[in-house]
Amino acid sequence: VRICAVAPVSDELRGEEVMACVVVKEGVRWDRDSASAIFETAREALAYFKAPAYVAFVNELPLTASEKLRRDTLRKLCGDLRQRQEAFDFRSLKRPP
Repeated sequence: VRICAVAPVSDELRGEEVMACVVVKEGVRWDRDSASAIFETAREALAYFKAPAYVAFVNELPLTASEKLRRDTLRKLCGDLRQRQEAFDFRSLKRPP
């Protein structure tokens, strides 16, 4: 992982869920196994409700000229990825302890 950001996305069951948008290092291949490894690492390190239910790989994150994250654009991007189902869905694995 080169850089990652999270944002809320709408969810039918919980109202909102966490989506992680991940930019991988150059030359690294991403697939469901990569997304699963990211999810499992987050699930072990964070409270279950903070772990991402969705993991999406993107080429770049929306940044300002001063390299700060554009949160409004990130939320829209995550919503678009979720609606097009371009994100890996881990909601069934995200359970309270």
